[in-house]
Amino acid sequence: MNKLLTLLLAIFLATGTFSACGSEADEDPNTEADAGDDTDAGDDTDAGDDSDAGGDDVPADQEDVAAVIATEVALYGAIDNTYNESECNCAFADSGYESAEACLTDLVITEEALDAFETCATAATADITAPAAGLESYTTCDTAATDEFVTCLDAIDTTVCSEDNDAALEACATTFQTSFEACTAEPGFTWYNETFTVAVGDAGCYDDLFPAPAE
Repeated sequence: MNKLLTLLLAIFLATGTFSACGSEADEDPNTEADAGDDTDAGDDTDAGDDSDAGGDDVPADQEDVAAVIATEVALYGAIDNTYNESECNCAFADSGYESAEACLTDLVITEEALDAFETCATAATADITAPAAGLESYTTCDTAATDEFVTCLDAIDTTVCSEDNDAALEACATTFQTSFEACTAEPGFTWYNETFTVAVGDAGCYDDLFPAPAE
């Protein structure tokens, strides 16, 4: 599940239409929809154009990779959980749950799962390559946009069900959309979609966040 898809989900949930709870899109971050279309993820021309990607790939700066992993943890932890908590507390029945507690247990990502994802993603990207131009400009943009989003959401009490809270959740998502759009112009965004998420997904790291439902 990439950031743009998660953002669209966040905006969708913030409008008060809570029908994505427990959907396959939530549980499988590596579907074709998650990968993004050619516009979001960059088409073959973007991926292979030296002027866009900065020339031949080189070993990635691990500090930059760690920064991307940190925003993933924030994205799925602080951000996804905020919307899931609001959904479960205010509309659990609409999503097929018998109680808010059952919904929260099913949807909210635990600290243990986030820690497991971070460990897995770090190992999966230990030898990853990146554009020769580097990732610093992308990670700086990504981190700033994510931090702003988390700060915005931290001010919202997800146990309160009101139109004002719905509007606040939507406003946070809209602000993030505006901020993150600037990041998509960076070569590092194509790297994130086409290299980072592939490596992390192939290693099964997202499975720690979205385990398969019990038979």
